This record gives sequence, structure tokens and C-alpha cells, in this order.
Amino acid sequence: MALSDEERKALRDEIQAELESEHLAREKRAQRKIESRDPELTKRPKDKKAEIKAIKMQLRRDFYETNGYKLQKDPTGRDMWLSPSEQEIRKSRNRNKRNSKHKKSFLKVHRNNLVMYSIIMAMAVVIGLFIVKKMS
Repeated sequence: MALSDEERKALRDEIQAELESEHLAREKRAQRKIESRDPELTKRPKDKKAEIKAIKMQLRRDFYETNGYKLQKDPTGRDMWLSPSEQEIRKSRNRNKRNSKHKKSFLKVHRNNLVMYSIIMAMAVVIGLFIVKKMS
């Protein structure tokens, strides 16, 4: 059975409404993409964040310098600010390391080497005596 004129008109109106809503959705999506690519619109929040970060860094640097902090590198290579008490702890730790290296006695440091060399010398004497006994 064929469609009547009223059914055709209703179907056309329905399809037309679907197409228009799809068109509006596509236009909104395209407009959002255009706005996100616009350098003026995208630059402003980034510039604001960068400016906030720069101000924070400058205030932090000024505060640390006025309170006696010193900028040093940590073992991983990152910058870190040390307070005067932390600086003193680090200095004393390094001083103790240097002093302990110099205070250790020769025997304590080279004990394993001395034992190894004395065993080698004893074996050489035993082998030498064995060779002399066989020769004579």
C-alpha cells in the first residue's frame, strides 16, 4: 500500500526535524573546535597560569633568601632550598664522613688484604720447600 499525502507530509516533517537537530549539533561541535583553536581564547588561561606560577616562584625565592635558605642540588639533580638548620646538619654529616675516613687505622682498613697476602706467601714458602726437597 502506498503512503497517503498526509503520511508523506508527516514523514517529511519528521525527517526534516531530525536533520535540523543533527545540523545544530554538528554546528555546536564545530564552533567549540574553532574556539579551542583560537589562540586568543586558549592563550589567556595558560598565560594566567604561567603568570601565577612565576609570581609564586619569585615570592618563594625572596622568602627563602631573606630567611637564610640556600639553593642546592639534591642527589637526583633537582633544586632544593635548605634552611640554616638543614645546612648545618648536612655540613656536620659531611664533616663526620671525612673524619671517619682519616681516623680508621691501617689494619682495620686493609685487614682482608693482609690476610690474603700472608696466605699467598705461606703457600709460596711451602711450594718452595717442596721443590727444594724434591731436587735434593
